Amino acid sequence: MKLRFSVRHNVNTLISHLKAALKWHTPSVYKILCTIKDKIFPPKRLWGKYYDASPAYEWLHRPEQCLIELKQYFPANIDTLLNLGSGAGRDFIPFDGELKLWALDIVPFERINWLRPFKNMTYTQSYLEDFTTDLEQRKYDLRNVLVYSHGTMMYLSKDAQERFFAACRSAGATMFIFSEYAFGTRENEEYFKLDPSHFTVLRFRPEGDTLTYTTLPVPTGIGM
Repeated sequence: MKLRFSVRHNVNTLISHLKAALKWHTPSVYKILCTIKDKIFPPKRLWGKYYDASPAYEWLHRPEQCLIELKQYFPANIDTLLNLGSGAGRDFIPFDGELKLWALDIVPFERINWLRPFKNMTYTQSYLEDFTTDLEQRKYDLRNVLVYSHGTMMYLSKDAQERFFAACRSAGATMFIFSEYAFGTRENEEYFKLDPSHFTVLRFRPEGDTLTYTTLPVPTGIGM
């Protein structure tokens, strides 16, 4: 079992590095390959339940507990929630009508069956790697934006995660909530790779498969 785990981890690490190298050195080739992949395996088909909020998945109709509990600690200057991998918008529910909602995902807007007609919502169709480039080119100001993800950052290589985090901070972001799978919790070994020392690490899911990494000023004793 340990040998199989090690081999799978090493293979996935190698693939992540190859993808990162391809995107860095030959971005045009990388985009062509991504386009071909999306035509063969459309994101809507692979992850359709997240964009349609299927009644078969009750959890897709309610926000993550970490957002509900951490909402009270949002600094007063935060007026926008940026949701990376927004799906049908379940994590916008606690903030609908209160904050500006900024959804980012990889499928066209019209292909998403939103949970509700969210007020004051902006949608950006983009891969995180491309959004990182936009941030580096100063296309966005994140000074009043809280950056949030659930199970999305883990699909980036370690280098890509670090580059994205640095780009967010260079664009002015200081508040983050990353609800992500920790190392060893998933068979395919996709996990959050940013240095935990940047964050307060909390647990809100009793099953313990995800951890919440946040820069919010939370008191001790929050989370399980």
